[in-house]
This record gives sequence, structure tokens and C-alpha cells, in this order.
Amino acid sequence: MVRNNTRDSYGSLTRTLHWFTAFAVFVAFPLGFIANTLLQSPSASLTQVFTLFSAHKTVGIVAFALGLARVIVALRQVRTDPIRTHRFWEIWFARLVHWALYAALLVVPLSGWLTHASSEGFAPIFWPLGQGLPFVPRSEALVETFAGIHNASTKFLALLVLLHLAGAIKHSLIDQDETLRRMTLGVATETRPLPAAVIALVTAMALWVAVVVSGALSGSGQSSSVVGDQVEWQIERTSIVLVDAGTERSMDVDLSARLSIPANTQRRFNGTLDVTILLDNAEDSSALLLMDATDAFLIQLLGVISGSNNNGTVTGDVDFGSSTSPVSCEVALSNSGGVIACSVNVPESELSVKFELQAVRP
Repeated sequence: MVRNNTRDSYGSLTRTLHWFTAFAVFVAFPLGFIANTLLQSPSASLTQVFTLFSAHKTVGIVAFALGLARVIVALRQVRTDPIRTHRFWEIWFARLVHWALYAALLVVPLSGWLTHASSEGFAPIFWPLGQGLPFVPRSEALVETFAGIHNASTKFLALLVLLHLAGAIKHSLIDQDETLRRMTLGVATETRPLPAAVIALVTAMALWVAVVVSGALSGSGQSSSVVGDQVEWQIERTSIVLVDAGTERSMDVDLSARLSIPANTQRRFNGTLDVTILLDNAEDSSALLLMDATDAFLIQLLGVISGSNNNGTVTGDVDFGSSTSPVSCEVALSNSGGVIACSVNVPESELSVKFELQAVRP
């Protein structure tokens, strides 16, 4: 098995990188699409959505590493010539698409990585090397810029992949030449000299400049529904009630909450709610019943807020230590602030917890 390229065949290194990169791209696409689709669904589990986003980001990092290796190999090794029967316009267009694909393998995952690094962070990358990047500050303006680039470049990558697949299908089914077998089996074929590709390279780079600029100006990407124009509302008052067999008992506990929704709520809005209730600091003895029932010292809720006309819901999951329960909360917003009221049953018990948050509009 020949490791490096020759003028008439692709080496094993190029072919291996090609198929591993293709696999990473075809995994990352559906992960991102499904995660974004579920994020807009009021019935979706936030834990599931965050897991999908984390998987998408992690695969994206892998795709970036593979793409970088692919570009380096392509620049350092001999360029394999086209098959002799290929027409000049086919060769030129193939070179254009290939140069654009090489750039896509860097721009698409890198823009997504920069979006994640510059945001406050949700759905972490599955690796131990940290979530930020050197010289990339946390900035909502940067998030919008990088997310816009990621959104536009992902769509351009999808177009390039379709063109690449269409070319492979044409050569296999219509021309019935050795194009696909060259990349799968490394077969050698009769070739013709590769013409100058300067025009194809310049055209590909010009297209990418247009995509990046338009994406940066649009400032809307996959993170906009979670970050976008949201601001953090200040929590002014909270109340916690433990319901035991129909009897309500107020609890004095430490509660921290972050409410993030758009400042303009006169239109459909999306946001996030993060609530943590520390039961080990509860002064009311009835809280101990809850601790015994759940074997947990804190309740955590991560929820996605969605609604319109100043009324909506929070749907998410409450984590009771080893058990999880879905929860749906009512949201009422006004010109001065908002109220979120939640009630959730404790797993495997007759207990439930009701809590209400009042927030001041920024």
C-alpha cells in the first residue's frame, strides 16, 4: 500500500484523512441540526439538548483537527493529476470546489469553536482542555459575530458537499470512470497534466471572503436563540413551598437563580432559567423530609423559556441528585418585571416543591 500520493493515484494517507473527515462532517451536521430543532421545542428535555450540542461541538473539534491535517497533507504531497477523460471545465470546477472545501474544513469548525469560547458557556466540549481560547474574551458582540460566520459558513459547506457528492455520482454512474475507485482503493489511472489552478483558487477564496463577511454582518447563528440579545434579569424575590400530602410548608432556604431573556418581550422570546436550591441550609425542619426522600442536598433546574405576548412557559428538568423530573413553569412578564412560578413532584414520594421568582426588568 502506497502511503503518499503519486501523479496517477492517491496514497493511503490522503484517502484515510478524506474518509475520516467526511465521517466527522456527516456526524456533526445532524447533531447540530437536531440540537437546534429541539431547542425551539417547548417539550424538549434541556439535558438532551445540551448533550447534543456538546457532542456537536466535540465532533467539530475533531473535524477541525482532521481538516487541518488534510490541508497540510494536500500542500506537502504531490498533487494527483485528473483522469485523462475529464474535460477542462470539469477539472476547473473540481479544483474550485476542492479549494473551497479545504477552507470550509477550517472556517466552519473554527467559527463554531470561537462562538463557544466567547460566550458565557453552555453545553461544554467533551474534553479536559478547558472551554475558552487564548486571546478570546467573553463578549456578546463576539458571540454574535462568530455565530453569524458559523451559520453562513455551515450553509456554504452544505452546498459544497452536495456539489462534491453530485460530481462523484456523475463520474460513477454516468461517466463510469475510476474517480471513486481512486479515492476508495487507490487505483492508478491514466491521467492528464493538471492545468494551472490559480483562477480556481482565487475564485474559491473570493467566495469565502463573501461568506465570512456576510455572516459576520448578519450576526445570527446557532447560538443566537440562547445568547443573542438576551440580558440577565435581576431576581428580586423568591419563595419556596414544600407540599407534603396536601399540606404546604414554607421553607427558608438559600436559592440562587439566573434568568436570561430578551429585553424586548413584545415579540416571541426565548431564554434560559437556571435555579439552584441548597437544602442543606434550610432552617425549616420539613426540608429534611425532602432531603431524606431524594438523598440530595440541592435541587437544580435548567430550563428553556419560550413564549409570546409576554406570557410563556419554562420547560426543563429538575435534578434531585440521582433522580430527574420534568417541570413546566408559567412565565408572566410585564413592563416592570416578571414572575415565574414552578411546581415539581419529587420522584418516588408524595412530596412536591413549589417555587416562585420575581424578577426586575432591566
